Formats: sequence, structure tokens, C-alpha cells
Amino acid sequence: MAREIFFDNSALSRLVEEADADRAAIIGRLRAIGTPRISELNVIETARTSDAAVRTRKLELYKDLTGSVAPMNEPVELLEKLAKAHFDRAGNIEAGNQYAYHLLANPNDASEQLREALTAWTVDQETRFKFLHETMRERFAGPFEGEAAELLATEAKFLEFVFETADATLGGLVTGFYRDATDHELPRAEVSSFLDQVPAWKIFIAAHLHSLWVRSIKPKGPGRRSAGIVDTDSAVYLNFCDRFITNDHAQRETLNVANQFNPRGTSVELYSDIRSQLLR
Repeated sequence: MAREIFFDNSALSRLVEEADADRAAIIGRLRAIGTPRISELNVIETARTSDAAVRTRKLELYKDLTGSVAPMNEPVELLEKLAKAHFDRAGNIEAGNQYAYHLLANPNDASEQLREALTAWTVDQETRFKFLHETMRERFAGPFEGEAAELLATEAKFLEFVFETADATLGGLVTGFYRDATDHELPRAEVSSFLDQVPAWKIFIAAHLHSLWVRSIKPKGPGRRSAGIVDTDSAVYLNFCDRFITNDHAQRETLNVANQFNPRGTSVELYSDIRSQLLR
């Protein structure tokens, strides 16, 4: 079976910057060892590029990289599909966003009007993400005192505690989303088993718990850039690929934490490393 090789937007940007001969060599060798994949998020971010010529060129190159393979659906849509498949007891889901594929095949359709709409959507998502973690720090201020402090002493203990008590700590979050996706209730008592049965969900939540830890829970230390919502959401793709390529160190840190809960054994790699391997 062909190995799935997933690209983050940061790695795609590096690929675009390559000299034509090196880029062609990299793409050819990638296809020889697996199936290069991108996501609907990659297409959204690229369609937001202000320079129309650059926007078109990038979309054309992404089509060259991925061929006839449609970009993977955006993360929340994937989670919805997985919830429905769980309720229907279906073994697989049909993934791939056809509109995103249409934009790759017809890059001139990525209009200025579409760019403005996608930019507004992205800014709104990032603003909500930042506000959530700013307010959550106050909610977690108390547990640093008394007996509960031990539970939050390290990120590993924090993650272990949350997933061991998922029916209680994640119950409202998971059951609410499950109900919205399926129109059916998932009992709180089944939240832990659901996360074990659908690992992409657990990986996605782990990535956001890491973000919560970094931004809102751990004692304040030296400032360090943390992954935004798009890079954090992209953790869901770990369960759909064998290699995830990024050029973003903050995202790599987030994905490495989330990847602990990924039974697929995906490797998270920097673009510079895979480039060196392919251009030897």
C-alpha cells in the first residue's frame, strides 16, 4: 500500500521556493516512495494569498504535486464524518474535498472575492482561539494550589489525567459535537471508549490540550511562539498519513505531543530533513 505523505502549508511554501530542477526532483522522488497529500486548509490558506499571480502559481504547483488526489477535508468536517461513521458502524469514511480540488484544477477561480471571504473566516477563527486560551488560564488558576496541583505539575500528567477521566473532563465537549454531527446522543460513559475507537478524534483533542497547556495552564516561563488554530487543527491528519512534513517548529512540537496518541506510527518531519534525503 502506498505511503501517505502529508504536507503542511509551511512545507509547501518551501517547496514553491525551490529551483525548478530541485522541485521537480523532489516531487518525482516523493511520488516514487508514496502519495503526496495536501488538505483543504492548505488550499484555503493559499487562496488567501493577496498576489493573484503568486496565488495561481502555488495552486498550480500543488496540483502538480498531488495529481488527481483531492485535498483532504478540513479538520472539523473530518471529525463530523468520523462521528457519523462511528454511529453507523461504518468501517471507512469517504474523504476528499472536491471544491478544493476544483480550485487546484482551475486556479483562476480563486478570485479576489473568495480571498476576502476566506481571510475574514481565518481571522475570526484565530481571534476566537486566542480569546479561548486567554480566558481559560483564569479557570485553571485554582488547581495549581492544594492537592490538584500534582495533576497539573507536568504536561504529561495533565494529559494522562484528562484522558483517564475523559468521560467527565471531556464529556460535554465530545457529546455535544457528536450530537451536532449525528443528531444522536453519545452517552458520557462511552466518551473514553469512543476516543479509543476513533483515534483521529483523540489526536485532535490532544493537540488542543497541548495548546491549552502551553497558553493557559503551565506556569509562565520564557516567551515562545505556540501553534495557532490551523496548525493545531492539522493534528487530525496524523491518523491519515505515514509522514507529516512541516517547516514550522511550533507546529512540530504540537504534533509530536498529539502523535503520542496515534496508533498509526506517523513520523513528523521537518521539510529540510526530507529535502536532504530526497536530493542526496
